[in-house]
Amino acid sequence: MVLAGAASLIRVGGVPLAQVAVQRLRWWRGARAGRTSYRAEVVLCHAGVLQLPGTLAATELLSAEDGRGGRYGLVRDRRTGFLTATLQVVPTSTWLADPGDADQWVANWAGWLASLGYLPALRRVTVTVDTAPDPGLTLTGQVAAAMDTSAPRGALEIIEQVVAAAPAAAADVSTRVSITFDPAASPVQPRSTAEAVTETGQALSGLESALDSCGVTVLGRARASDIAGVVRTAFDPAVRGEISRLLATGLSPALEEQLNWASAGPAGAEERWDCGRSAAARCTGTSPTSSRLPSAHSARPRHSPSSR
Repeated sequence: MVLAGAASLIRVGGVPLAQVAVQRLRWWRGARAGRTSYRAEVVLCHAGVLQLPGTLAATELLSAEDGRGGRYGLVRDRRTGFLTATLQVVPTSTWLADPGDADQWVANWAGWLASLGYLPALRRVTVTVDTAPDPGLTLTGQVAAAMDTSAPRGALEIIEQVVAAAPAAAADVSTRVSITFDPAASPVQPRSTAEAVTETGQALSGLESALDSCGVTVLGRARASDIAGVVRTAFDPAVRGEISRLLATGLSPALEEQLNWASAGPAGAEERWDCGRSAAARCTGTSPTSSRLPSAHSARPRHSPSSR
């Protein structure tokens, strides 16, 4: 009893010692079985998509109609049947906002979280703020695309001077809200994946409309290509700029077919007990539970209805 209590109280990097020991044991067993390394095959003997490493191996990327003439992406866990949709949002800065408005946003956010407890099919909500260095080419590209070459020369020169005076390096910040549903827990009890996607889309519509009053602007649901791009850049940060430009300018059907779940993974990956390493990037963690191979839609912190 004393040893069990000590193992639960003593923490290593903020993680209970017992959890660290279990994690280390699981990694050791996986290493002995040769399950901690991943290499993409150059030639496949079977049709289908390549499997992703780590916790993403059991997932597949779906594309569904949003009922408004567009499409959005869903990540489906084939083991549990969970469906995860991602909303692209832009937070409103509180620097120039009235204090009363900021307080109202916080109150609405608390109310939005509290309302999640009344959705039996909802399993998790994760807010991701993705920050990465930007060489400054994003601003230059956006201004160049918006400039009218027939404008007066003086106006064009002013714009060019403003762009030249802008910082050479900036931060590329994107915010996403990922919502995971368990169709099996829905009162409707969908009998197929298509019915589960339809039920998820209906529940998602109410959540995203209510989210608008929480101090964020909902840009829309992330497309399947957007989700694949997020995972691809997590494994290979060097392609972030290229993928961002492709997604911003609009993907042709041919390019959208290329930026899919099969192309989102790395050429190779290796999992260690305290970190994950891909062929083009390394993800170092401060604790065993936060250092798995890069994943945008898996290993989410659980948000149980009883704790909302």
